[in-house]
Amino acid sequence: MGHLFISYSKRDIEFARRLRSALQDRGFAVWMDEAKLVPSERWWPTIEQNILSASGFIVIMSPNSRRSRWVEREILVAEREDVDKPIFPVLLAGDGWSRLADLQYEDMTRGLALRPEFIAELQRVAPPSGQPPPPQIPVEPIPTPTGSGRSLPLIVALFALIIVVVALVVTNLNGQANRSPESTPITTAVSQLATNTVTPETPATDLPTQTLARAPTTDLPTLTASPSPPTATATPTPIPPTPTVTGPTPLPPGFPTPVIARIRMSEQRFERGRMLWVQGNSSIRVLWNSTTHSGTWTTYADTFSDTEPWSDPNIIAPAGRYQPERGFGKLWRESPNLRDQLGWAITLETYYNADYTYYAGGSVDTNGNFTRGSGYSLFEIAGFQTIRLNDNYTWDLLD
Repeated sequence: MGHLFISYSKRDIEFARRLRSALQDRGFAVWMDEAKLVPSERWWPTIEQNILSASGFIVIMSPNSRRSRWVEREILVAEREDVDKPIFPVLLAGDGWSRLADLQYEDMTRGLALRPEFIAELQRVAPPSGQPPPPQIPVEPIPTPTGSGRSLPLIVALFALIIVVVALVVTNLNGQANRSPESTPITTAVSQLATNTVTPETPATDLPTQTLARAPTTDLPTLTASPSPPTATATPTPIPPTPTVTGPTPLPPGFPTPVIARIRMSEQRFERGRMLWVQGNSSIRVLWNSTTHSGTWTTYADTFSDTEPWSDPNIIAPAGRYQPERGFGKLWRESPNLRDQLGWAITLETYYNADYTYYAGGSVDTNGNFTRGSGYSLFEIAGFQTIRLNDNYTWDLLD
């Protein structure tokens, strides 16, 4: 049988290692990616393959992993309709996740404990066979620079100067008997060579600033390993071969492709939630907090017109709080229950351009007929975070 795959946040790596050791002591083959300590797309094909070949998928739930894009990406592979991987949530800290609410989780918030029932479930899908898990991804150490980079050319030049001087001395001693009176004394040659001073190379300070444009993940270039700087060791450390990044696994024929767009939107945070508005869409999405990073959401019609007052001067917000304005304000003022649930605004309304992606849910049968299921939308909001709005009206904050 196959191995168990552990998905975790790098901030929870110590617990993940302890869990792996405990499972290995009970005979399970366990694979977890430690190369994510230095995040890199170059290893994603190996990670994805080890999810697909695993017999079971363990995800460590915590506030750290809830915000981890790597964990989200790994779960999406395990949840694919054509994969249908058994998922075993383990709660390390925080609350259970709404997206995994239909699965019973192992509560390890008080410490690592493997219940016999949990071990039995793992043995059902991945009976211990004594076989080792797939090879781990090697973790490349980050070289520590030594000395100043500017002094290196000067040191090399001085070393070359010493070699030349020694060579001239040897030549002078070997050929002194046959030297003609007109020969240039060695002291003159050394004097001339010494006058050729070496100016250290100065790094350029006027390099143009480059703006990096985001490339689609389906067209990633092949990554190549950068050579390691020279070291004093006699045997250089070999660099592992660089895999070719092939991009995400193709969707089954007949399955809708993701909808990707660049949108103009606004956002405002409240004491117990937030509001989102998208230009060209006559609705306002209201997100209610269940925790600081998840909850439920609903949609209200945006009926605001620029001819209407932006705010109510009779409503005075407490210090450090704000009365929402325009469409957010109208909805907030005219919906007493919504107003009580959200509370006061804690930020001003912010406008920005954002990336939007919608992933359809569902399945395709053997005849290529698509049956719609629950999908989700991703909004990249300010602060380099992403809000995931699920079609079942739950939401999660990712990073």
